[in-house]
Formats: sequence, C-alpha cells, structure tokens
Amino acid sequence: MLEFITNNIIEIGTFIISLCAAIIAYNSNKNSTELQKVNNELKKEQTKIQDELNQVLNKQTELQQETVNIKKEQQVLNKENNRLTAGVNEMEIRNMITGARQRFEDLSIQVATDKNNKILNQIMNSALESLLNAYDEACAKYNDGKTDKERFKKTYHEEIRKIVTNEATRGSYDRIDSNYQSTLKVYDEWFNLEK
Repeated sequence: MLEFITNNIIEIGTFIISLCAAIIAYNSNKNSTELQKVNNELKKEQTKIQDELNQVLNKQTELQQETVNIKKEQQVLNKENNRLTAGVNEMEIRNMITGARQRFEDLSIQVATDKNNKILNQIMNSALESLLNAYDEACAKYNDGKTDKERFKKTYHEEIRKIVTNEATRGSYDRIDSNYQSTLKVYDEWFNLEK
C-alpha cells in the first residue's frame, strides 16, 4: 500500500514538473517575472511533494519496525506455548503412570490375599502390562522431544532403571522383539556406559 502511494506521489510530481517545464517553454518569450513566479511555484510544489514522500517513507519505516516488534512478541509467545505444552505433557505422563501404578498395586494387594484366583492374577498381569505401556508411552514422548528431557530424566531415572532390571518385569525387556522399545531406548541412553 505504501509503495503504491509512493509511486503515485512520484508520478504526480513528475507530471507537475513536466507540466511546469512545458509552461516555461511556452512562456519563454514572456517576461522573466512571470517565469520566476512559475519557477517559484514549481519549487513549492516540488518541496510539497518531497515532504509528502518523506512522510510516506517515515510511515513505512514505522510499519517495518512494528512488524519486527510483532515478530519478536510472536517468538516469545511461541516459546511460552511450547513450555506450557511440555508442562501439560509432563502432567499427562505423571497421571498416566500414577493411575496405572495405583491399579497394579491395588490388584497386587488383592492377589496377595487370594493367590490361587486365576482371574485376579490375569487382571493383575494386565494391570502390569498397562503400567509398562504407560512408561513406554512416556519414554516415547521423551524420545520425540515432547517433554523437558532434563526434568524427565530427573523424575524417571530411577523408575526406568527399576522396571527394566526388576526380576518381575525384566522378561518384558530382555526379548529382541520387546513391545517396549521406547523404554529400552531411554534405558540404553541413560545406562549404557559404552555410548
């Protein structure tokens, strides 16, 4: 828009100058006083056009600065949004693991009182699988960069080590075709000293 206005002002100025030049040429035989008047009017018009052009250029500079400021504000908002999203992901992870762990622990207590109940044992095994799946999903989010990696490691470092090395769950992680590849990847990153 500013470029359009600038171009129109320049065209008008050029037209006025050309018109004045034609008038000067036409009246070249007239009295020099009239020529001086026309020349003065041309200079006034030229000054006026230059002033308008300067105003347009100043406005254009202001708008460019506003655009830069808006982009900076957008970057700040994007950073804050990413931080909030990571926070929401971390809360979802914690709730998912806590819920699965609570269910497993509740069922473990029930199985301890009735060890021969096959149905209860199957439900407890299913709850254990849900718990391992919750950890694996959390590790997948860690691997995808959807959580704060440093905070995730501080929070889950010991828990991941325990579930991978615990006698009761180790069999789920020892297999080559384990269903918990994300957890194994995190475990390997944190505990494989050869890397």
